[in-house]
Amino acid sequence: MSSQGIQTEKMGRSQALAFACSLCKCEGYDLGISSPTVIVPDTRISVGEYLSIHHAPCSFDQIEKYWSDYAIEPECLFDFLRSQSEAFDSGVGNGHWAGANGNVPVSDETSSELAVRVGKQLLRAHPDAAAKTMGVIFYSATLSSRPAWSTSCRLHFELGLKCDTAFMISQKGANASYAALRVAAEMLHIEQLDKILLIGSEIFAPPQSRIFSGFSVQGDSASALLLERREYAFKLCCIGLYDFAKQPPGTANSTHDELLDYWTEATVSALMHLLEASGVRREKLAFVIPPGCSPELLYRIADELRIPREKFDCSASREVGSLGSSDLVLNLDRMIKSGVLSLGDEIISFGFSSHGSVCGCVLRYEERRGVR
Repeated sequence: MSSQGIQTEKMGRSQALAFACSLCKCEGYDLGISSPTVIVPDTRISVGEYLSIHHAPCSFDQIEKYWSDYAIEPECLFDFLRSQSEAFDSGVGNGHWAGANGNVPVSDETSSELAVRVGKQLLRAHPDAAAKTMGVIFYSATLSSRPAWSTSCRLHFELGLKCDTAFMISQKGANASYAALRVAAEMLHIEQLDKILLIGSEIFAPPQSRIFSGFSVQGDSASALLLERREYAFKLCCIGLYDFAKQPPGTANSTHDELLDYWTEATVSALMHLLEASGVRREKLAFVIPPGCSPELLYRIADELRIPREKFDCSASREVGSLGSSDLVLNLDRMIKSGVLSLGDEIISFGFSSHGSVCGCVLRYEERRGVR
């Protein structure tokens, strides 16, 4: 990790944000993403309904159903989760929510059940992948940032994988998918492996809040993809994880404009650095695929980057809303199915999480052999 500050182009900023960056220039690795697969629950609640719900204090029954897989005393976990519901009802975290339109997917399954289900769906479509997969990485943002060791082991067993490697990546909020992708790329390159299965799932179990900085209300989901050598749909060119020294403003004591200013500046700083590192020029980008969030924020990011707004592909989020760490996989899946891509198209994707990180990757649509 190297700490660095960058001065963006003159776009009305007085000072660039300093960040620590973990960057992987993987153009020469010959790795790519294939088989993006997403499960979104059929059950929906409206955003307005969710915001009006009284979030009762956490019960021991909820701990037993959702939160049992932790190396922490149940009494301490109970106190922590109860404080989350009290904070929600007092207005902390939702005071600046800008709009109450749309629906949020919700599931009564556990996170690990959703993860197993999406893994089985991917492997049914690619039955030879189970025997050839050299590792499985589970990623998630909704487990209070604590590693849940059983889910990756359950995936290894129930999916019938023959590999020796199974572990989880968290601590990156909704950017957990990018962190998992970064680790998997280095594993494949350094150890000369051919295929790693990445699976993620999000269940916002009570009383965990679905609201991100007033810009999105996130739904439950599961997603999976294969990171492969030589066979892929999207070639991985560059991936960067950016953690900013300046923490985001607290939603309870900040104006909406202050939140917009922070996330616009952080995102633009990260994406400009990522584009420079990848050698891709902004005017050559075919698409920008953002996370599901407020159009107001995305318009500001587009304008600051001087990238036409129409290049921001928001079709997936308009369909199902924000899905946290599943947003990247959802967007790639929808872009393949929609037929909007042409061979050679260069794409940049990004996401952000509430503790002040922006992550992104540069991809090229190539469709190497073996990809349908």
